[in-house]
Amino acid sequence: MTTYDKILAAMEARYDHQSARIVLSEALHKAGLSDKKRFEPKEIKELTKALAEVGQHMEAVLAALEDAGTDKPAGPAPKAADKAPAKKAAPTKKAAPTKKAAPTKKK
Repeated sequence: MTTYDKILAAMEARYDHQSARIVLSEALHKAGLSDKKRFEPKEIKELTKALAEVGQHMEAVLAALEDAGTDKPAGPAPKAADKAPAKKAAPTKKAAPTKKAAPTKKK
């Protein structure tokens, strides 16, 4: 079972203090869970759907809530760098030296 405070802590990783409360309140209302302080896994799934509709750039928050909803031990949300291996930069080619024009003779 997950508590409101744990969900709010996950939200504060994404939003500032006040914005986290506002977005969470809107999502709870949308999911029909606005009067609850403890959430079962099924309710967490409903909340994650609502958060995906209400918030923006919520990947880390949704991942943390999915962990909470499956009763797995919650770990830190994966960083973007951890999700995909870094691509090697293509070697840069040096520009070919330009030829200087031959000096003109003065008459």
